Amino acid sequence: LKQGDSVAFAGKLDVRASMYLDKPQAALNVLIDRLIDGKRPPRPQRSEAAPKRSAAPWDDDGSTASLRDDIPFG
Repeated sequence: LKQGDSVAFAGKLDVRASMYLDKPQAALNVLIDRLIDGKRPPRPQRSEAAPKRSAAPWDDDGSTASLRDDIPFG
């Protein structure tokens, strides 16, 4: 982890790592509390959110076909 990263937990909760880098137990407590409360933390603003994942190398031609489509069956 580096400062400013988001920590994802169970795909639903994320905590700004910069707040808790030196306090892992505090981060765990926050996650546990939020799991119990069923609350989601505020979403990070778009400017600080992770950049979109770049396309996979086999998508370079703009095709949306998956690798599985290239496997012949029969």
